[in-house]
Amino acid sequence: MSDPNLEFWDIHAEDPRERILATASETVFREGYPALNMDRLALGLGMSKKTLYVHFPGKEAILRAFVERFTGRLRERMDSIVEEEAGDFPTKLRAVVALMSNSLARVPSTLFRDLQRYAPGVYRLLDEIRSQNVPRLFSRLVREGIAQGYLRPGIDADFAAFAWLQLVRGLTQPEALERTGLTPRQTVENAFRLFWPGLLSDAGRQVLGELQSVEKEDGG
Repeated sequence: MSDPNLEFWDIHAEDPRERILATASETVFREGYPALNMDRLALGLGMSKKTLYVHFPGKEAILRAFVERFTGRLRERMDSIVEEEAGDFPTKLRAVVALMSNSLARVPSTLFRDLQRYAPGVYRLLDEIRSQNVPRLFSRLVREGIAQGYLRPGIDADFAAFAWLQLVRGLTQPEALERTGLTPRQTVENAFRLFWPGLLSDAGRQVLGELQSVEKEDGG
């Protein structure tokens, strides 16, 4: 099964756009979106502002490219997990959710609020991409789980996937994160434990429980 970790940028790449995105992401993850500015970014990259503006017209354009890269690579890796013929449903489900969780590990709780406040267009883009990708991916995964006997028969796969989207989407709204005090990663992990056991058959609960026990023994 695919490694649940995913690299999005290479700070040592020769491509200047790649290095710009990598350096900008470090600033956003460490200090938040308001700390990102073109003067500081150019200085950190050792390039002139004129060169920086050749590649990106402003920091919102950098952020848009950042979101498109992040979600695009995440989608590709999740698709590869679901399409892997050797894995069964519980293994794929854990791998997909682990990938979601690990990808959010460095995302600060304040980032979604920053996007909503300072870059609403990018915030809407992120929500649109999530609203397209989550139902598509998870409805396929649910159908596979039903066919293999790990999910209860009679479940509406499209509705289940849409419900999972709404749960994750609602709980990662800035207001919800502020109220719960959880990070985006903690939120996804808690939502997983709350939502998915209710869909599992007896066989599914047993296998998923065994997988989680192995992960705990391995320190995962």
